[in-house]
Amino acid sequence: MKITRAAGDKVLRLGGVVTVLHAARSSGSTQLCMLEQTHQPGEITPTHQHRDSEETITVLAGRGEFWLGDESTVLDAGSTILIPPHTWHGFRNVGDEPLRIIATIGGDTQLVEYESEPGSAIEVGSEAWCARWSGS
Repeated sequence: MKITRAAGDKVLRLGGVVTVLHAARSSGSTQLCMLEQTHQPGEITPTHQHRDSEETITVLAGRGEFWLGDESTVLDAGSTILIPPHTWHGFRNVGDEPLRIIATIGGDTQLVEYESEPGSAIEVGSEAWCARWSGS
């Protein structure tokens, strides 16, 4: 077995959100996507869904309000949430400090559809997704 490093992290900035893409198809991963986000107070990740993939989000620091469908909860550092495929979800920083999360998305395609753009899905880590999260 050979140890392989991902092809380098992509760092994207949009407003008060910094996204570091650690692994995705664009970096050589075939079954997993991993990203880290830091949200300044009040910043959000808009409501979206992953069509055929489940996702976990772990709060590394700070405090966030997370919503899945019609339910919402506040999570603090050390908490993890499991999001089933086809579940509309999003979150916002509700604390006074930066909210840091790690998200992992499984499956051989990590398609995301934003509620504001129904019917249009893009692959996490693709050029179109990176452009969206960098304000390009």
